Amino acid sequence: MKFYQKICLAALATTATLAALTKGPNRNVNDMETLAKTLYPGHTTKVSEMKTETESWRIDGDKVVLLPEEIDLFHKQGYITLPPILSPTELQDIRDEYNKFLTKEKTVPGRDFGDMSVSFDTPVEEYNMLNVLLPRHYYPDWKNNLYERRAKSISDQLYNSNLAIDYDQILAKLPGKANGKFVWHQDMGYWPDPSDDKGRPTTTATVSLALNDAVVENGCLVVVGGSGVTKRDSIRKHKPLMSKKEVPHSENENIGKTDGVAVAENHALVVTLDQEDQVTFLPVAAGRVTVHDEWILHGSGGNHDKENWRHTYVLAYREPTMIEWERSLGEEGFRHSHNDKFQWDSFKKENLQHEL
Repeated sequence: MKFYQKICLAALATTATLAALTKGPNRNVNDMETLAKTLYPGHTTKVSEMKTETESWRIDGDKVVLLPEEIDLFHKQGYITLPPILSPTELQDIRDEYNKFLTKEKTVPGRDFGDMSVSFDTPVEEYNMLNVLLPRHYYPDWKNNLYERRAKSISDQLYNSNLAIDYDQILAKLPGKANGKFVWHQDMGYWPDPSDDKGRPTTTATVSLALNDAVVENGCLVVVGGSGVTKRDSIRKHKPLMSKKEVPHSENENIGKTDGVAVAENHALVVTLDQEDQVTFLPVAAGRVTVHDEWILHGSGGNHDKENWRHTYVLAYREPTMIEWERSLGEEGFRHSHNDKFQWDSFKKENLQHEL
């Protein structure tokens, strides 16, 4: 790693430590609702209730107890939020390992350590957020941690199945970086689709753990509830966030076009909201999770909070037969790694707009 990157990452780690000493993200409901309206003018916005109370009856060892109505709601609207599934002590154990990836005490190679809001050639000191893909792949000792076990319990109950982890991801939004957005998208806009569910359903439960409070101001998850209920018929046209012509270093050999499709230099795809889409913000307290399926339209805003990070740890559970099929595609398989050549531009041309 270059010297300036080491210095920058040390500064990021220091900022994260100092942020822990601040008053914390703004939970005020009125403030969140006011800000939400300014972020999506012309759209109806809603801020979901931010529950902070722990429900002790929910936790039974590695199991998180779900109510039947919560399972029904997940399938009706494409997402749910749940009360804390980790105690403060359990959450701190996860955070201690999580931070080692951000500071590069645990190194993740190439493009699997980066920022999905900017191009791959952006210097780390200009990052808006840190994205670490597949941390458990690079550090297998992290596998089967308590969060994984409880997240699996949630996912298995939602689908009455025995799901497995397809990929994992660490997200950390830097304070005061309003451009650190995960733009609107559907996960199946990125992922290969077998076109039928025989033996390999697209079934997905993406569980996102808040390691600190995720609120409107620091860029919590936003969804369009019910937008994916018709599954394949709900897929909207996705376009590259950045095309070749928008990347300043166009001589980069990693930037190019495939069959006329403008290939994004940061692999991010974006959907434009329809006028009638209602934007729902999902603020969650530290230790709580959101869970969404593979078809729902979702994203997250930038971090407008100048003092506090937003720290999130994501696990995506899918059917083992689907994971096996993904890994069989192309020469190296589809692994959700940005270091692989086999990406959405290899198999998603029918869902892409060719020009920005």
